[in-house]
Amino acid sequence: MRYLIASLCCGVILSLPLAAWAGDDAPTKPKDYEKWMSERKQIQLEEIKRVDKIVSLTADQKKKMEKIYDDENAELRKFQQENYEKVNENDKAIAEARKRNDSGATSRASEELYRLYAPLAAKVKAHAQERMDLLTADQTTKWVDYNVTDMAKNIVSPLVLTDAQMEKIKKDYRQTNRDIFAFDYAYIKERVKELLTDEQKSELRKINIERYTKLFTEAIAHGGVTLTDEQVKKVQAICNAVPKDSVLESEFQHDVVPKLYNVLTQAQKDFLRKASAKENARSLSRPA
Repeated sequence: MRYLIASLCCGVILSLPLAAWAGDDAPTKPKDYEKWMSERKQIQLEEIKRVDKIVSLTADQKKKMEKIYDDENAELRKFQQENYEKVNENDKAIAEARKRNDSGATSRASEELYRLYAPLAAKVKAHAQERMDLLTADQTTKWVDYNVTDMAKNIVSPLVLTDAQMEKIKKDYRQTNRDIFAFDYAYIKERVKELLTDEQKSELRKINIERYTKLFTEAIAHGGVTLTDEQVKKVQAICNAVPKDSVLESEFQHDVVPKLYNVLTQAQKDFLRKASAKENARSLSRPA
């Protein structure tokens, strides 16, 4: 909920930087780093168990996967030892820019952090591909089918695709030889929408109209702002006016959020912006 409020204060939905999956959540103080690495190792072992549950790994595959994770962790440790001061300085710059509500400085500092982590992120992705390369053809099919199924279900939730639709989506993804590490969400979303019947599209559109009307109202209330009856009517009208071909939740997010933000008065926008800044400051001050 807090992230929706933050995005509304900017008028856009923000995406996580590349560094978010390359270890930028690591503590900047060296004395805290080993604990973080130990916790990361446990998460990796759990991930091996998860993959094993889906594709039935051999003992040798599990051992090799753990070795690849260990190599990755060694590179993360080396990066942290060489760059923790730069990362810490950059984090401080971002925090100070946010306190000043300086979007330009925040963007520049975030881009610098992105550049700092980019080489490491590339290595992390390469290690992930090494782990995927350990799978046999049958295991790869199971892995792809599981993940594509999960993503397709989430795209239309709470609507349920037919078995035939789901099989078609999985088959199409396998035949296009797409990435099986960072799954191509945009492609899966496109195929899901193409396969929906007119009846399914109508039902999903109705669900998302109700969902976004409720989500926005509750998010604003969570931020400490109460909408007037007239504003609630405007929210409902905006959601109902979304283009007819917009049926997926992601499409509603793109079409609706900037317009909903304009329903607020300037005083309400200022209040939410300050509340979001305070929450970000509290988050940055919490220990890793």
